[in-house]
Amino acid sequence: HQPTNTPRALVDTQRPCTYASLFPFSLTHSPTTIASPCSRNSREEAAWAQGRRAKGGVEGRAHHHLPAAPEHDTRANCATGGAVQGLCVTTITLARHSLIAWELVERGALPEHIAVIMDGNGRWAKNKGFARVKGHRQGVHSVRDITESCAELGVPNLTLYTFSTENWSRPLPEINALMQLLINALRKEAATFHENDIRLNAIGDVSHLPDGCQEELQSLISDTSSYSRMTLTLALSYSGRWDLTKAVQSIANSVEDGQLNADGVDEAVINAHLSTAGMSDPDLLIRTGGERRISNFMLWQMAYSELHFSPVFWPDFRRQHLYAAIRDFQDRERRFGGVLSET
Repeated sequence: HQPTNTPRALVDTQRPCTYASLFPFSLTHSPTTIASPCSRNSREEAAWAQGRRAKGGVEGRAHHHLPAAPEHDTRANCATGGAVQGLCVTTITLARHSLIAWELVERGALPEHIAVIMDGNGRWAKNKGFARVKGHRQGVHSVRDITESCAELGVPNLTLYTFSTENWSRPLPEINALMQLLINALRKEAATFHENDIRLNAIGDVSHLPDGCQEELQSLISDTSSYSRMTLTLALSYSGRWDLTKAVQSIANSVEDGQLNADGVDEAVINAHLSTAGMSDPDLLIRTGGERRISNFMLWQMAYSELHFSPVFWPDFRRQHLYAAIRDFQDRERRFGGVLSET
């Protein structure tokens, strides 16, 4: 049933269900959810997002449904006490996120591809007196929230530095815990990928992962291969140097076999031999945890990425921090080595 105290801006039974483009995960995972009067049309939302980006922001939504901007006085519509109050608190939170999303869309161009170095799990746990694995478990909530937020905004590509080649040097119990955490997360979130038209991808030397991880990963990648709303890429057993080394070896073999002329090796050829072939380069790199380095991540691909370093540990990183990074991105002038026109 439709909650009687839900703000008008969030539920509109007279038109197609459009507010879901801003709340796709919240509708399925929130403890107190808002009933949807119609089914979501993820492909229509993706088309709207593509149109918006192509036209530089607001104009792109002219021919696609977009939720009405939530009103600022949503609290006035809420009753007090009991379950209704709980629903209204959730509704106010969703309305606030919707308003921020609107502001970002109207403010300027959004990144086509966001890459994230999820740092600080161990330090977060240490500061709280927990074992390191507790930080990794808590970090899963951040993964969900940031993935949700990118889907809501219409960011088509999100890449998470999940496990580096250097991470194999960590203590075996921690590695085993991380692998099991990956398996559990893939199983638990499979329905979310299907419900929200999200494609899963992976880069890195995944053959080094335990068999159980490889099976779960490849299964979900295969099952979501036709989805187009957003692509979530997990960098697993990955490093930038590994990626470049494998690409050079593959190119050298092609030259040796006569399939490629050495003089024909250019940037396009190198791109085609990287594990990220077919992916756009990251527009924005976010690193959490306070460190200011890229730690062997997508070295070739981030030649012109904007870098944003957040002091917040990954387990505490939420959508408000993502929004701050996007605003930082929007405030920068991307010249790519050229000079901006002064017209």
